[in-house]
Amino acid sequence: MGKKRSRKAISPLIATVLLVGFVIILAVLVFTWWDNIVKERAGKVGAESESQISCSLQLDYQVKDVCYDNDKFISFSVENLGDVTLDGFKVKIEGMNGKITVLSISDDIKEGAAKELGVDYSDTEIDTPERIELLPVVIARGAESVCVEKKEVITSLEEC
Repeated sequence: MGKKRSRKAISPLIATVLLVGFVIILAVLVFTWWDNIVKERAGKVGAESESQISCSLQLDYQVKDVCYDNDKFISFSVENLGDVTLDGFKVKIEGMNGKITVLSISDDIKEGAAKELGVDYSDTEIDTPERIELLPVVIARGAESVCVEKKEVITSLEEC
């Protein structure tokens, strides 16, 4: 009397091989996903660090002839004295009425060059500007960095 073997279930050896294969595939997928995240973050950190180094060591500029007019326009000239291109400015304007606004200028100024710049603040609630902060912007490897430590504060504003 022979025992009949049922073929409905898989053998424990095949089940173990399938389970180990599944774990290996899952581990490879997780490793690949994690590797991409780490590389992407490292690239961003590298670009941000390069921008900050440019801000600290290579950036130097001089602001002259700052004035405002009745049309709510502030004009000034900037000379780039550093070894890096100035990619723009963030302009923080404080009015005599206590209102504050921040506007952007995206004109770039190459090394050793000078340029007349201006910002229109007519869409703001500022009446007469009392104080201006110019914060230079540097872009390195696609990462924009606002160089707060190199800001220029102008408190003696004259009418043009």
